[in-house]
Amino acid sequence: MGLHSQCFPDRHNTSPDEAWLSCLPSTSPNPERGVSHWIMYDLSQIQELGETIFWNYNTPGNLSNGIQELTLDISVDGLNWENAGSFTLDEPVGTSFYEGDVGPDLSGSSARFILLTALSNYGGDCFGLAEIKIGVGDLVSNIAEEEIDKLSLKVSPNPARDFIQLDIGSNSEVECILTITNSLGQQMLTKERKIPSSSFREYIDISVFVSGVYLISIQNSTSISTIELIITK
Repeated sequence: MGLHSQCFPDRHNTSPDEAWLSCLPSTSPNPERGVSHWIMYDLSQIQELGETIFWNYNTPGNLSNGIQELTLDISVDGLNWENAGSFTLDEPVGTSFYEGDVGPDLSGSSARFILLTALSNYGGDCFGLAEIKIGVGDLVSNIAEEEIDKLSLKVSPNPARDFIQLDIGSNSEVECILTITNSLGQQMLTKERKIPSSSFREYIDISVFVSGVYLISIQNSTSISTIELIITK
């Protein structure tokens, strides 16, 4: 099983609409990566990982935006990160016959969060990937279910347009980090909050956010709770 699938095995089309492209660096969820071009995947559960395949940015005329050197970090909680290695991707060919590159074999590792950070590209102004595929195996643990007694998160309205109301619950007073992440894995908002041992209500203006699916997460050093938000304009 992979994070994405393809109509034709081991090939990729040339459409920019089905690719990830970062032209503006942002603060990484891994402090060691600083401000960088990155994308993070949340598998929702801790799972065994397997082999990886990467398809570079494959749009004709913009092949220089393809990533040359990439590093991969994994985490079970989104707070503590382990580097799974850096590797080089070939420059794509810009045709539908492009078959991608084999990446690191993550067999023997387990994670919920997978972070990809671009270290260099082929000379373009942006950094992009067409697709990645990561094999996953057995479920190891579901953090959200295990930690539900410590942190809870509700959002309304959902879908939303201009603002949202967040209700955050905790059994003890904790300091947390609130983040909103878009479908490309980019953090759109980050706030530090002190949650009392009961409930906390936060109102957030989302009028500048474009339509799409977002993930809202609240986390401390041991717990994380995530909920999906749909924004419609």
